[in-house]
Amino acid sequence: MTPVVAVAAVVRFLVELATLAVLAWWGWSAGGPVAAVLVPVAAALVWGTFCSPRAAIRLAYPAVLALQVLVLGSGVLGLLALGHPAWAGLLAVLAVSSGVVLAVDDHRNGSAWARPAR
Repeated sequence: MTPVVAVAAVVRFLVELATLAVLAWWGWSAGGPVAAVLVPVAAALVWGTFCSPRAAIRLAYPAVLALQVLVLGSGVLGLLALGHPAWAGLLAVLAVSSGVVLAVDDHRNGSAWARPAR
């Protein structure tokens, strides 16, 4: 793993954590304490089941990419709804840039993401 890929992996993990925090914040402001718990838990379940490197259910890469956009994009939209467009832009840039670096590295190395689902 090159240093650039290592940094991208750390950034991606931090983006995932920030997304969960934003979804909890948005859930609190939109629906109170129950939504503050349920919204990030739902996102974490989707991510862990389909998008993580050790996902329980392996999907084809386009489907995984769509779910990643859905989950991470919801964090960006949450920040916009909360009135923080600059932070939303930063989260979007970090999510896309780290995702591109990791996808290119996966493709070059022929990792599990580059192979079709079973």
